[in-house]
Amino acid sequence: MPEASGVAESGQRACRSVLAALGVHRHPLGWRRSPSTATIGRVLAALDGDALDRAVSACLPGQHRAAESATTGPSHGSSP
Repeated sequence: MPEASGVAESGQRACRSVLAALGVHRHPLGWRRSPSTATIGRVLAALDGDALDRAVSACLPGQHRAAESATTGPSHGSSP
């Protein structure tokens, strides 16, 4: 599964702060610092693609509005 191997490779290259922000913790014995290709492949295979699509689609409009307001600042004189 090429997608899983790409994600795993990115995880291996990621710095500790990025992994921590994603909730990835170092193995107690130091064996791995990010999920393996096989683990990522199993997670991707178990996902409900339609549910993921709905969740991402529901989240994106809010992200877009937040990014716009951060770059333009609060608008004065316009109605909500």
